Amino acid sequence: MVTTYEPMLHTTAQRELNALEPDDKDELTDLIKEVATHEEPSRHEKAKSLEGQPGLFRVRIRDMRAVLHLDKPTLKVIKIGYRRGVYSDVDDLHKRLA
Repeated sequence: MVTTYEPMLHTTAQRELNALEPDDKDELTDLIKEVATHEEPSRHEKAKSLEGQPGLFRVRIRDMRAVLHLDKPTLKVIKIGYRRGVYSDVDDLHKRLA
């Protein structure tokens, strides 16, 4: 049996996704969907835990990042952006989980 988690974008993450170039948006969306079908999304080959941020991990394609939180059965997408800016307020990301 294949485990699938339901990707859910925070409203701000949805705006961040929509701000990406169309090709970047499509690639990142496809990766998030792929990670959501993994038995353990945080252990997907493109996933990496965020240091000092328990429960948060990121996936990346080139310089794009999506910060995720697994809240079974939901895979919450809480931040999306390019590498240079996605981690700027990383300490405040848990506020988006509420």
